[in-house]
This record gives sequence, C-alpha cells and structure tokens, in this order.
Amino acid sequence: MKCRFVLKVSLYCPNCGCELHKDYPMLSYRCDHCNSGLSLLVDYSRLRNLSREKLSLRSGGLWRYSELISIPPGETTVTLGEGGTHLHKCDRLARLLGVRRLYIKDETTNPTGSFLDRGSSVETTVALRNGCRSAVALANGNFGASIAAYSARAGIELIAYTTLGVDLGKLYQILACSPDVRILKTLSEARLQIKSASSGKYVFSQDDPFFTEGKKTIAWEIFEQLEWQPPDWLILPMGSGALLSLSWKAVHEMVELSFVESTTRLVGVQPQGCSPIVEAFRKRMDRIRPLDKPRTKILDLSLVDPNFGNAALKAIRESRGFAASVSDEEAYEFTKVLARSEGIFAEPAACSTLACLKEALESGLIREDESVVCVITGAGLKDPRVMRSILSRSKELKEFLNVSRVVNVGKTKLAILSILGENEIHGYGIWKLLNKRYNIKVKLPAVYQHLSQLERMGMIRASGTERIRGRLSRYYSLTDKGRGVI
Repeated sequence: MKCRFVLKVSLYCPNCGCELHKDYPMLSYRCDHCNSGLSLLVDYSRLRNLSREKLSLRSGGLWRYSELISIPPGETTVTLGEGGTHLHKCDRLARLLGVRRLYIKDETTNPTGSFLDRGSSVETTVALRNGCRSAVALANGNFGASIAAYSARAGIELIAYTTLGVDLGKLYQILACSPDVRILKTLSEARLQIKSASSGKYVFSQDDPFFTEGKKTIAWEIFEQLEWQPPDWLILPMGSGALLSLSWKAVHEMVELSFVESTTRLVGVQPQGCSPIVEAFRKRMDRIRPLDKPRTKILDLSLVDPNFGNAALKAIRESRGFAASVSDEEAYEFTKVLARSEGIFAEPAACSTLACLKEALESGLIREDESVVCVITGAGLKDPRVMRSILSRSKELKEFLNVSRVVNVGKTKLAILSILGENEIHGYGIWKLLNKRYNIKVKLPAVYQHLSQLERMGMIRASGTERIRGRLSRYYSLTDKGRGVI
C-alpha cells in the first residue's frame, strides 16, 4: 500500500492479552499468538484531564471522544454526522415485555443506517491522513454500504468487491456510492481478487483496529446519556464479536478514567443457525469452535469463525453476563414488534437483542426490576425480506398488491373483466365479444388461459356449467376483487 508515512501502532489482543508493536497498515489484523482480532493499546495516563464536565461542553457525535480513539494527527476528519444517536426510553415496549426500565440505543439513524458508520468514519479518516487516495474492500452487507459512502465522502476511489448473496438494499447503497463494484460468486473469490488488486491501494477492513475502535463510542454514549449511571444489562448482537468486545473495553476505560465506579453485565446474541460464541459459552469452552456452514437468513450475523469471538466470550464471562441464541423467526417477529410499539424500524440482526430479552425475562436470567439497554445496530429498510416478513399478514398490503397487479394484467384481461362485469358468460362467448367489441383477436385457447390466470388471481370464479353444441362449458363471474378493478 502506498501511504504518506508508516504509522507505528501499539496493539493488544483482548483475548490472550499479549502486546504487539506494528507498522500500520498491516496485511493481517490477527494476533500472532492466538489468531484473535487486535485492538489499539491506549495510553490512559495521557487522558487524565478528560472529564465528564469537558465532554458535556462538546458538540455531539462520534468525534467528541477523539482522544479515546488515538488516531494519527491531522486536520482532515471524514464525517457524515455519525454518532450521537438517540437513547430511547421505551415504556410501551417495556410493559409489553415485562421489564421496568428498557432503553433502545437507536443506531438506525446513522448516515447509512448502521452502527458501522462509526468505524468507517474513523478508518477513512486515518487512511486519508495517511495519504490514501485509492482503496479496495470486501464490501458485503452493512460494511459495504458504509465504507462505500465514507470513501465517497473522503474522495477515495474505492473498488468494492461483493458477492451474490448480499442483501439487495445494501447492494443498492454500495452501487449508489461506488462507481466500481465487482460482484463475485463466493467470498473466497472476492478475497483472492482483493489480494491481487491491493498493490498500491489501501485495504479497508472490518478487522482494522481503527475501525473497531469507532464501535466502542456506542458504550461511551450510552453511559453518558444515562448520566453516568451504568445499566444493569447491555444486550448486543454478535457477528464478529467486535462490538461486544469493544463495548467491554469502553466500560473498562470509563472505570479507569473515573467516569463511573461500577460496570454493567453484557449479553451477546447470535442466531441459532450460526452461534459459535454462544455454543462455547454454554459448553464452558475456553475457545470458540468454528462452524462449517451458517444456517441463518440473518446474513450480518452469519460468521462461522468470528475473529473477536474468543475476546467476546472472555468479556461476557468477565462481566458476569451470558450469551444466548434466538431463532430467525423470533428476530424477524421483533422487527414488527419494535416498529409498532416504538416507531423504530430495525433489521432482524438488531432485533435479535429484543428476542433475547424476552426469553431472558421469561427464564429469570434478567429480573423485571433491572435496567436494560438493547443496542439496535441497523435499519430495516436495507433488507426487502424484512418488509415481506412484517407485512405478510397485512390486509392493507395485500389489497395494495392486488391493485398493483392490475397494472400488469394487460388489456385482454381488463377487457375480459369488463365483459364479465355485465353478465355471467362462458369462455366461447367471451372470445366472440373480445373480437366484436374490443377488436382483440386471440385464439380460443388463449382466452381460456387468461381465464385460468384471472381465476388464480382471485378476480373471477366459475359460477356454473352449460352444455353448448354438445360440449360442457363453464360460466364465469366476477369476484368482489375483480369488480373492484373495473
């Protein structure tokens, strides 16, 4: 990679605790000893002057915590207004679930609708200060949408590699912000392409310790928004495990710098079809065991070998928390529950936290008199499957779709509906009237095909039979749905 200068960075492994001093950028952001993800080593002695009072005087957003991120010096900051997201006190949802104090940290209001905007802001800022002008990235999911937007904001030419399985809503965001998007069949193909294309270019990665450092500002904001009174429980979704691990780092920082005296208990949530961290926690294993294949529709949480998995496992145990898995169906159901109770439309990965809370309250793991914060990491509009899941039983949506289909039924079907609007009639009679009245010249078998399709659409029904010219003919009439069309 061509950079203006090479940074000397101090890193540590939150899993095994070893410290490393490396040149940045690096080809791999994994621990030399245990292969876990790495985190920036912060010199807290330089931050003793930071206080609650000083923070309170600053403007909102991610960069109010700039000293805690330890980025290289420079004037340029790449920002789209990320961070400073609202912490909602959700009384209605709390009553529904049976808990006294429930808060939602709403990351859906970030610029691209995801908590990953925090990491993208930090990573692109470091890259720009380091002389980066072009980059490549494995741009799947929310990360792809986010890094494409922030690269555009920074003026960095990005080649975005993604795969066929990417959620359409996120792919649209990537295509909108990046003029060079390359879609590969598999992740392994994409990684090979990135490796061959990375010469002279920055490689943006979710593993980058500057990227993950941006995530810890969520926990800082939550504690500050609660006036430095830690919640009893902080529930977070786990994909790579970085969000949970970095949240625990943030809690330690707040204790170290005397912002708070007590900590919080962490809960990590994964889908049942891909839960290596949860399995390790339940079986009291020291390390996670990678899976062969994910079996979940929640793609952003479908990491079979999460690089911060061991660190997240350690953080959960140190905080005296727990790990839990929920079904895809439960996560999808809570997208609807959250939207209809609090007006926040989130994706299933985010709503897995609420599904987990429901189960934890029912089992007694969390008491009803305790305070809980659920981190809602991304918006629901990014994934069309979420919309279909929420609205699949909606009468209004079905009516809308029925009317929408009318636009595409074509003039022949509309003419047939108009004919049936006058009287019940058989197929042969419809065929004659199409030609005589509407000058539509089609063969008789085609008329019966149209009738069959209209019947399947629920617009007409067979109302009787009559023998005509020795053949039994079916009479057709309009249904209420068909009558509504004409």
